[in-house]
Amino acid sequence: MTDVKIDVLKELPISGKTYSLFGSSENTDMFYKNINLAVEDILLSINSPRIFTEKIISVAFNKRKAKQWVKKNPIVLSIIDKYSFGEFTKNVNSHLSELKILQKYDKTLAATELQYHLFFILIFLLNKLNKQNFKNSDYKFALLPHCLHDLTRECLAKPDDTDFLCAGCSKNCFVKEISSLLNHNNIKPYIWMKLNLRNYLKKISKTGRTVGVLGIACIPELARGMARCYRYNVPALGLPLNANRCIRWFGEFLPNSINMKELKGLIR
Repeated sequence: MTDVKIDVLKELPISGKTYSLFGSSENTDMFYKNINLAVEDILLSINSPRIFTEKIISVAFNKRKAKQWVKKNPIVLSIIDKYSFGEFTKNVNSHLSELKILQKYDKTLAATELQYHLFFILIFLLNKLNKQNFKNSDYKFALLPHCLHDLTRECLAKPDDTDFLCAGCSKNCFVKEISSLLNHNNIKPYIWMKLNLRNYLKKISKTGRTVGVLGIACIPELARGMARCYRYNVPALGLPLNANRCIRWFGEFLPNSINMKELKGLIR
């Protein structure tokens, strides 16, 4: 499958180790429709989006706390059921049953299905709350995953003082297409290989400039990164990979994709 062209891959349903935004569909439209309706329902049912967001951040990354909190907040469980979140996380439990002992202590690898559902809510709630502040930021940059590059050839990306930049070496590459789109919208795209996000945010905050961050990653990593930005009062937007298919999950890189239409809507 490594020779699949990007125009085909954009429309090709793929499965991940734990999740797939395709679910049982031929595209990811149903996922995006459901999650956006879910967030709208949540915003209509809570008094303070900020308090709700901070609570999710405080519990979502701990499976025991997540389970206890949802039991006390049936509205969250009803949202998860109403919008069929489980349709997109069918592989989580089988993955968890295959984990080796040491892997069970890896909070990303060992995230439960409920945690994934809270990650869904957190990512798209923050997108809703952060979009205007992101747009108004003095400086905007993006962190792109290396796993979206053209797997049929060597990536020729080169580093600058911050991180790696796409060299545009292959027309059959999501990173090239995404980088072109982001540059056109005044968002500096980096392939995240070496950057320490916390230190970088601290450095930028000292300049007095406002900064916005766009992240593309698998669901657990994207939720964690956006939560970190929230703690530093940095508006972050996030777009999840359509599935988690990198070496961390499969032992090798498998072709991956994103919904480009959703990316365009997120940044424009």
